[in-house]
Amino acid sequence: MLCLSLDASSLSACAALHESGVLLAECYAQNGRTHSTSLMPMVDFCLRLAGRTMEQVGLVAVAAGPGSFTGVRIAVATAMGLAEGRRAAAVNTLEALARQAQGFQGLICPLLDARAGQVYAAAYRDGREVLAGAALPLEGYLQSLRSLRAPCLFVGDGVRVHAQALEASGLGRLGGPNLLGLHGGAVCELALDREDSWGPAESLRPIYLRAPSAERARLEKQAHA
Repeated sequence: MLCLSLDASSLSACAALHESGVLLAECYAQNGRTHSTSLMPMVDFCLRLAGRTMEQVGLVAVAAGPGSFTGVRIAVATAMGLAEGRRAAAVNTLEALARQAQGFQGLICPLLDARAGQVYAAAYRDGREVLAGAALPLEGYLQSLRSLRAPCLFVGDGVRVHAQALEASGLGRLGGPNLLGLHGGAVCELALDREDSWGPAESLRPIYLRAPSAERARLEKQAHA
């Protein structure tokens, strides 16, 4: 089956085509937050590069979050449009980041900068989630990792932002540049592994671990009142 994947959940964005265990084409850009204008050109580029057409795509997979609220909405909305009449799958961004580092003997620890003093983070070992994804302060995340008593490999764009604190923690090592952004091949692989998660385009939903900033501000204002 030909799978098209999309991601715009962080500072990077990507699209990829995967078929029969082979990554046919991938377009990745660390282009800030201009994903609304760059995501569809990436899709077109991958299709042309692989010599495929959208009519041949059987599954559209999207990294549905957590991550940038705007980026996640862009990716999910784009995927819903492209998946009309096809099957679709939502993939957890943190899990896909961890998939890129499979084979590491220890805890794979994906984290994304959530701003407001928090990170989106989780932990995986041998493909299994051992620390559920959450939005929390970095120190709270590191404290949870200490209790697991295993070497850590930190991946995701939060590594750049919090490199000094992660190194000072002594919990493990930081992933290289190829592990700090999400690549479309991992999104395809996870989606293709889980046929029971496939559904129609309208079933796609963002994965949020906290309310948007405007909603949080509203609730804080109500609390103070």
